[in-house]
This record gives sequence, C-alpha cells and structure tokens, in this order.
Amino acid sequence: MDWIKENAKCVGGVLGALLIVFSVFGGVLTFDGRYEKVGAAKAEAQAVEQKVVKNLDEFQKNQKVINQEQRYQVLTDQMMTQKQLIKKYPNDPELKEDYVIIKEERDKVKEELNKTR
Repeated sequence: MDWIKENAKCVGGVLGALLIVFSVFGGVLTFDGRYEKVGAAKAEAQAVEQKVVKNLDEFQKNQKVINQEQRYQVLTDQMMTQKQLIKKYPNDPELKEDYVIIKEERDKVKEELNKTR
C-alpha cells in the first residue's frame, strides 16, 4: 500500500491511459458494429430490390399476355359479326375486305400470343 501512495501520480497515469485505451477500443467496436448492421441492411435492401424488379417484370409479361388474349377475343367477336353481315349482305365487297383484314390481324395476335406463352 505504501508503494501505491508513493507512486499515486504514476498509478493514476496508468489507470487514465488504460481508461483511454479501453474507451477508444469500445468506440471502434461500436462503430464497426453499426457499419456492419448498415452493410447487412444494404444487402437486404438490394435483395428486396431485385425481388421487386423480378415481380414487376413478371407482372408486365402477364399484363401483356392478358392484353393479347383480350385483343384476340375482340377480333374473334368482330370476325363473327363480319360473317353475319356477309351472310346478310353477300354482295358487299367492303364487308369481305374488312373480314380479311380482321382475320389477318387476329392471326398475327394469335402468333404473338403463342410466342409469349
């Protein structure tokens, strides 16, 4: 005990130095932990972003297919209407031309629909 009393300044300096070292070390660990969490959150955010982009791409593809199917149905309905009109007015050349145009467009839509499926 006498030695501690005689060297109080030295012991105080050593304890102060140890306190500073441990404070700096603790601060470094705190910052590393914080940045580690930020890095993990960033990686998670990127994974979520990729998933959202994938879902949007699938949604767009599905919407395109749905639109093509609806267009195909509309053209089929128009074809049936044209057939009825041709039966009602067999001498009208415009009805026959319109029927051919509708049929060609319907065939194109059907080909596109088969490619996208």
